[in-house]
Amino acid sequence: MPSPRNVIVFTPVLGGMGATTLAIEAALQLSKGGKESTCVVDLDLYAGECADFLNVEPKLAIDSLAKSSDAIDEHLLESVMSEHPSGLKLLAAQTHMGANQVINAGAVLHLLNLVSSQFAHVIIDLPRTWQPWTDDVVLGSDAIFLISDGSVPALRAARRQLDEFLKRYAGKVKPHVIVNKHDRAWFSTAMREKDLQASLGKAFAGTVLDETKLAREAIDRGIPISTLKKDATLVKDLHTIVRKYTR
Repeated sequence: MPSPRNVIVFTPVLGGMGATTLAIEAALQLSKGGKESTCVVDLDLYAGECADFLNVEPKLAIDSLAKSSDAIDEHLLESVMSEHPSGLKLLAAQTHMGANQVINAGAVLHLLNLVSSQFAHVIIDLPRTWQPWTDDVVLGSDAIFLISDGSVPALRAARRQLDEFLKRYAGKVKPHVIVNKHDRAWFSTAMREKDLQASLGKAFAGTVLDETKLAREAIDRGIPISTLKKDATLVKDLHTIVRKYTR
């Protein structure tokens, strides 16, 4: 099996930032039309949305993660993988209330190690709520994108998270911030990229155009934005950012 070339984490700084949408679109880009083995891992075990966004059924039973990691092997992994028509694989749990209280952190990490050993690209949709396995996921990643929008509360949250990452991981982890839903209209009151750069410093990765109507249509139809509109500016913006920070 190939060693992973990219393990990439997407996590929102606040709710409603569009992190799941960007994680899925980035995975589709890295998969190169199914030519590169790519898996999306939805680690929001309480209320994950990746399966709904891709219109596939989640197959991982929460009970599997409540057991010892010894019970998890390659055969189990194969049986709980969902597949999108594009060839993209998805590891997502059948979520339910209280899921996080019964999960064995060791089982989660063992499952992630198995995924990483079998795919060239692993995209992790990581919830912003800290879990017992979060530190290991962060430290084991090749790139981390904090997803914000251009609002003052979100940018302040992004700045706090950047400072927390620096303090918590002592410089071992260097996340970057993608400012999603960015309004580039000429007379817009939104912050310009130079202002975002000044606010976020070297952690600023770039902006993704606000195409909320297109994104909503894609979600409602259960298809990726890049399938609905291949030349969408949102898709191009994300491609530029992902290509810069991944191998």
